[in-house]
Parts: sequence; C-alpha cells; structure tokens
Amino acid sequence: MMMTHRADTAIAPPLRVALRLRDGARRNALAGVVAAASHDIVENTDAADVIVFDKGAEMRDSEAARAVVIGGSPREAAALLPADANAAQIDAAIRAVAAGLTVRTAQTDSGGFGQELENSRPEILLTPRELQVLAAIAEGLGNK
Repeated sequence: MMMTHRADTAIAPPLRVALRLRDGARRNALAGVVAAASHDIVENTDAADVIVFDKGAEMRDSEAARAVVIGGSPREAAALLPADANAAQIDAAIRAVAAGLTVRTAQTDSGGFGQELENSRPEILLTPRELQVLAAIAEGLGNK
C-alpha cells in the first residue's frame, strides 16, 4: 500500500490592490490581471496592501513601500517592472511587495554598481602609508 503525505497549507486571503494608472485601457487590462490572480481591487490607497502605478502616476512618499511601478523608475518604489511585464511578473511583484520584499527585474535599472573600465583611475581612498604597505605586499614582502 502506498502512503501519501499531504502538507498542511494555509490559503492566504486575497490581497487588496489599488490601481493608479493614467491610461484607462491599461487600467482595465491590469484590473483583469489582478482579478485573475484572485486579488481584490480597492479604490482607497490607504486600505490597499499594494498600489500599482504606471509611468508618470503620482506617488506619495508614504506609498513607496507598497508601490509596484510598471514602466517607470522611481527608485523609492518597492517594485519596478518593465512596461512590457506579463501577468505572471505583475502577480509575483504584487505578492512580493505585500510580503515586504523589493523587486527589480533585469530590464530595470537597479542603480547598483556599474562596470569599471580597466584604464580608469578611481579616487584614491588609501593614505600614502597604506599605499606603501599595499605595494610591498604586492611585491611579496611580509606585512611586518
């Protein structure tokens, strides 16, 4: 006889999502994506778990931690998605932001470290003595 193990899983309640999109057709399409993902659409942003914005929509500082921005780049937003984000990406970003996570896709500018050119001279951050010690270590000398 084969025994199966059933894991106890809690069903999460639907998230409350407010839509702040300037384009009415895009808002309707996104409302369909949100509803298909079993989330509730609310009008009041104060009652929302997550607020979805598009490029150029007004965002208050108090909303940034709950913001999913599609096709825009306010760095303070919790999630940045490209303008061509699909339904799965939008749903994943909504769920991640509701869980307190930050979302950046490969297409969005993360504002992280850029490529350093080999011939560039970075600003010197070491004292002259530290540079001497570093040069000596590079030559194979001990650090005594």
